[in-house]
Amino acid sequence: MSKRKKYIASKIPVTAEKVLEISHEEEDIASLYRMLNPTVVYDSLSIAAYVNDQDILSKDELLAVLSALDLSSYDTIILSHLFEFTVEIQKLIRGLLTLIKAETTLLFEFLIEPKAGASKKPLMRLSTDVRFRHFVNIDGMKKFLEKQGVHLYRQKTIQANSALSQKFENCILVAQKQPSRPLIHAHQMVYAKSMMTARYKPWVDAINSIPNISAQNHIKPTVIPRTSVENKLMIIQRQLAPDRERYTRMMQRIYANNWMTIAEWDDHPGLLPEGIVEMWHANPWHPMTSQHAVQVSTQRLKDVISEHHPYVYLMPNALHQRQHYAEKPLDKLHIVVAALHRDNANSLIIPALEAAMAHEHVHLHVVNNAGLHKALKRYEEKITLYNYLSYQEYKDLLRRCHICLSPLEGTPTEQCKTDLKFQECSNASTVFIGSPCIYQETVNHGTDGFIARSQEEWTQLLMALLNSPEQLHAVSKSAWDAIGHRLQSALIKDRVAVYYELFERREEMTRKLHERHPELKI
Repeated sequence: MSKRKKYIASKIPVTAEKVLEISHEEEDIASLYRMLNPTVVYDSLSIAAYVNDQDILSKDELLAVLSALDLSSYDTIILSHLFEFTVEIQKLIRGLLTLIKAETTLLFEFLIEPKAGASKKPLMRLSTDVRFRHFVNIDGMKKFLEKQGVHLYRQKTIQANSALSQKFENCILVAQKQPSRPLIHAHQMVYAKSMMTARYKPWVDAINSIPNISAQNHIKPTVIPRTSVENKLMIIQRQLAPDRERYTRMMQRIYANNWMTIAEWDDHPGLLPEGIVEMWHANPWHPMTSQHAVQVSTQRLKDVISEHHPYVYLMPNALHQRQHYAEKPLDKLHIVVAALHRDNANSLIIPALEAAMAHEHVHLHVVNNAGLHKALKRYEEKITLYNYLSYQEYKDLLRRCHICLSPLEGTPTEQCKTDLKFQECSNASTVFIGSPCIYQETVNHGTDGFIARSQEEWTQLLMALLNSPEQLHAVSKSAWDAIGHRLQSALIKDRVAVYYELFERREEMTRKLHERHPELKI
């Protein structure tokens, strides 16, 4: 799959409901995009029938066809490999714009000459050495589009296909007709990069597909970023304040630079690891109350934090992209136990794993759980222990395994966790067995996963799966089908709405912030 197609697919808003792709020939962008948004209505129109033997496109014929399509019903339109075939680029674009509604997202693709961006050059020129293709001066084209009420958000230049690569480049513009909402930039301060990828990366990737809002992860949280965007939001992930004076100075600098802030927490602070939780207790809840708002991943966590902060928003965890379903070989069955700080629940699954070890073709993968590995040491030749995996390595391991066990003891703080592991297993075509704590709310027992309520049930469910390849396939396929409706594409609209709400309520929220913390008034 070409870099160009991947980029175009990534810049179609994941919130799109109806997309039209107009191109010279049918492309495979739709299949890529459906991995991000499986519920989209995606139509395609080839212009090949309206291009004559001299590679000239009939503008009037094409516009007549487009008029009959009701372009106003589409929220996103892709114009790919279209303009290089016409001598009437401006007239064609003007005609297109009259047929679409305001706020339609537009992805324009133009053929340009490398290093030929000077605005004094003609808007369009004809190349006679490569099949009479027309290329544009991109600076002039951008000015023309802006005069037509088209707001430009992103620009990407990618090398053209091999037949044209020595002469031309593709320039892709992401735009919107007559946008009604101002631009927002969300900047996330990442304090736990390696451990929190699943929480901080998917929504950023999703939000960057939406034209009038951008997001970025910042891995150096001591540096306050610069941006020319007026509406700027800083999302501060799991911030602690062991030194209150130093923390206050940092927040004062942030507010002096006109940022709004939202504290990001996807776990109860009581689940912070030993050595870190003591830093939390130095000034508990202060890292939340000193910010305009808080965003959390579960309703129970929202209920807890709402006792300390008046503005708490629910933003559930979700994956950005669905993988292809994985048909897995059955000559050896792989079980995985992969979770941080779950030693307290090992006793729930040890009997089940001991029974599984008697199965001739079973291998167990244990991630960051030395206690479980020690308890099963006599089966060492059938166990692989991983002390650390990156998030990508963890996802790759899940995809290789057939069954994942996710036990939870069910403590009050664990009740605030999310079901992200179930989502990850579903996406990896891996059958999930979990505890009732949190998972019983989303797992359809026996259909897309299993809930084990006792040691005996853990053993019964695991052994039944090991002895039934048909059930392994049926349950993993059902879970994979269902995950398509739980991606960021189904949730990101709500997050964007919250971020716009923050700026609409900025004066109110800032006043409340200063009432809680007068020292932060700049």
